[in-house]
Amino acid sequence: DSGNHRLQAFDSLGNWLSEFGSLGSGEGQFNNPQGLAVDSAGRVFVADTGNNRIMVLNFDGASFSYLTQYTASLSGPTGLAVDGEDNLYIADTQNNRIVVLDTDGSLVAQYTAPNDGSAGGFNKPYGLAVREDGLIIVADTGNARVVRIYPSRIVLLPLVARMGY
Repeated sequence: DSGNHRLQAFDSLGNWLSEFGSLGSGEGQFNNPQGLAVDSAGRVFVADTGNNRIMVLNFDGASFSYLTQYTASLSGPTGLAVDGEDNLYIADTQNNRIVVLDTDGSLVAQYTAPNDGSAGGFNKPYGLAVREDGLIIVADTGNARVVRIYPSRIVLLPLVARMGY
């Protein structure tokens, strides 16, 4: 609920469960929250865009509680995703990069450009997703394109081989 600087939780039938947050920069406060992701342990990550941080919360099915926050020199973070190893991927929009943090919030990697053959660096990346094989798909909004980041563990076959020729 970005405009009200809070999260709201609903059950599978759409019944309201709880809300969390208010305008501010303290623990449990937000300034224009945008992205949200949940890891396998149930931790809720919120891109607190206006406060340049990621808020980490617990949700027990009825209410939220504050755990910690990550800053990682972020500026205007928006989109979030979590991979199968619970690494957190952040569209660090104003810094024109994608940041990857491990489960402790330590920097694992950062990308300032796609490596899929697209020309140029990121310009206001906003949304992202991570496939099971580690491929990162980025909505690079300032460049009006969707691009990919291939992690080193993905082996790319030549185009001819992939097409079956």
